[in-house]
Amino acid sequence: MKRPERRWLVLCLLVIPAFGLAAVVLDPAGWVFWRAGAFSDLWISHAPNLRFIRDAIGAWHAIPLWNPLILSGMPLAADPLAGLWYPLHALGWLGAGGFGFNLLFWIHLALAAGGVFKLLRLEGASTSASLLGGLVFAATPKLIGHVGLGHLTLVESICWTPWVLVSVRGAIEGALDPQRRGLRFARLGALLGLTFVIDPRWMIPSGLLALAYAGKCLAHSQERRERGRRSLRWAPIVLVMAAALAAPLAVPLGELTGRTTRALMTAEEATSLSLSPVDLLGLLAVRPGAWPETQTYLGASVLVLIVAMLAAAPSRHRFWWGVLLFSALLSLGLPAGVYGGLSEVIPGLGLMRVPARFF
Repeated sequence: MKRPERRWLVLCLLVIPAFGLAAVVLDPAGWVFWRAGAFSDLWISHAPNLRFIRDAIGAWHAIPLWNPLILSGMPLAADPLAGLWYPLHALGWLGAGGFGFNLLFWIHLALAAGGVFKLLRLEGASTSASLLGGLVFAATPKLIGHVGLGHLTLVESICWTPWVLVSVRGAIEGALDPQRRGLRFARLGALLGLTFVIDPRWMIPSGLLALAYAGKCLAHSQERRERGRRSLRWAPIVLVMAAALAAPLAVPLGELTGRTTRALMTAEEATSLSLSPVDLLGLLAVRPGAWPETQTYLGASVLVLIVAMLAAAPSRHRFWWGVLLFSALLSLGLPAGVYGGLSEVIPGLGLMRVPARFF
């Protein structure tokens, strides 16, 4: 791609968040808020935490590890929503009102669009189709709904997911390259560790998708299967890098989790915020004022494109259809049975509390 074309592409990716955050364009310092909501996690948790961290560093010249603002005090270093260990959260300190948080949302939605663009180009899609894919992902109603609920860290970690998949493919493709394979596997581990540090709740969906995509990348040829065997030798690099970056949050969080009421949840309580079959009908028509956690609408144009894709090449996209169907089953929680079975196998899945987010 020529440099002028690359510049236009970058500009397009930076503009894409405007399709979901039009209100921010009109009021950059305003607070993004779900129209029908009476609360926002941005006000309840993220903004107070980040402002407290900023004030504590300014006053004491040290990173605070204890939060006196909630529950008569709790370990800030163990709070998965504190965002203490994610450097980009310093942008939340900028400007008046919600400007810094709007900037964070905008940057990460642009990051998501860029990641999907890169992933689709690696999958063989054209430049225009890849750009459309980036737009669809970054502006999908469910993701923008989480912005409206103030789910800052959840949105951020979701937006890094395409880059995790890009890194998975890069590590496997470079498994036979003796010069850069160590760097490729270290980068994959770093992105997985970063996902955990931003929001550990998204580590399970992101990790499951990364494993599945790695299998897809290895399934097409004997040469790739040989790369897969070579890749296994470098897997410890991924694990060590991910663990190293995740440790500042993982160690105190592991100690705290057993002392919280969330550890006492029953299976029914852990899946109470699941999608229902009726919610899946929301794919066909938008439900004005519907709760964003159970929002499934993708857009009429997107649905038409999905049907056209299925009609044009039903076998080519089997992997992504599998991802869609498996995600839908998980989002249904206990009634579908899949979620309950995996909860007994995957550590931490039973603590996530909102299966609908798998959608």
